[in-house]
Amino acid sequence: MKKTSLSSNLSRAFSYLDGGWHSYIRFCRIAAQDEKDGGEMTKLITHYDSLPVSQQKKITPENLCLQSGVSLKTFFGSILPWICMYSNVSASIITAMYNPSVIEKTAKAALGRGRYSHKDRELFLKVSGALPAPKPTSIQILNQNSPIAQSSSGSPMRLPSPAEDVMELEAGDNELD
Repeated sequence: MKKTSLSSNLSRAFSYLDGGWHSYIRFCRIAAQDEKDGGEMTKLITHYDSLPVSQQKKITPENLCLQSGVSLKTFFGSILPWICMYSNVSASIITAMYNPSVIEKTAKAALGRGRYSHKDRELFLKVSGALPAPKPTSIQILNQNSPIAQSSSGSPMRLPSPAEDVMELEAGDNELD
């Protein structure tokens, strides 16, 4: 993480962005362009652009929101989707660029005679599709508001009402006496 001389939590968090903490403003501009009829992010960018350059370099995201009258909730809701989209596209490009090299190295390792080369062969065969990879476990929950349950035979059965349950319990208590 790149150090900032600011005591801003958001500045520290944004320091992970390409270009350092101050590059968050780029995503603010994108969000403002995406708004219809000049919304909150347009107001934030207008305020930012009205500041002298020396202040633009120093203002923290929190103070920019305070000074422009934009809530932090609106701020995050506007820029986080753009940051996520940018990050996912960057990751996809990196994956695509390194995929041939990784596959080549995996294939070479699979041909080796090392202690774990059988794992490399297994991985290579799964990646190439020659060996089936296990499908992830999935759980499906069917949430229906229905008074009819299915019996073990598959035919529908009516569930007892709470009043019937109470009457059955009371009848059972009387039989034990």
